[in-house]
Amino acid sequence: MSIGGPKKRQNIYNYIASLSTALREARITLYDVIPGSGFGRGDIYMTYVKGVSDTNHVDLGDLSLPVLATQTGGQVLMGSSDLADLIDRCVMDAKVNYVLTFKPPPAAHPNEYHAIQVQLDRPGLKARTRSGYYTPPAHNEQPPVAISLQEPTAVKGTPE
Repeated sequence: MSIGGPKKRQNIYNYIASLSTALREARITLYDVIPGSGFGRGDIYMTYVKGVSDTNHVDLGDLSLPVLATQTGGQVLMGSSDLADLIDRCVMDAKVNYVLTFKPPPAAHPNEYHAIQVQLDRPGLKARTRSGYYTPPAHNEQPPVAISLQEPTAVKGTPE
């Protein structure tokens, strides 16, 4: 989908980077609760959760709530008409988390995207965490980056 010229794409990219940075710095984990069957809200959002690394790959889908929820380590909950249960699941999930801090290397340019992957050494467990971060626009030497890690959960099916 075309969303305009280079300047508009740059503005949207900068907005994505600043929103992601603000959510990370405030240690906010988002959840998207969709009561009912979630009809029409399939997994298409998963094509956007990787993160945007440059203005040529910007799409308004990068700003959708399920994408932001997944990128912050939260969840997209649907398929139940019990709204109270879905909200309880979010609250229980958010109660336990860890904070990991690391010192990133110097950035090549402002708002440079860096993917993050946390691996656990216990088979059958999966870490849900922020999927990446953008370097602050005014820093060449990076301050430590803190990310929240939700309580590792058992993976249904076979371990990866």
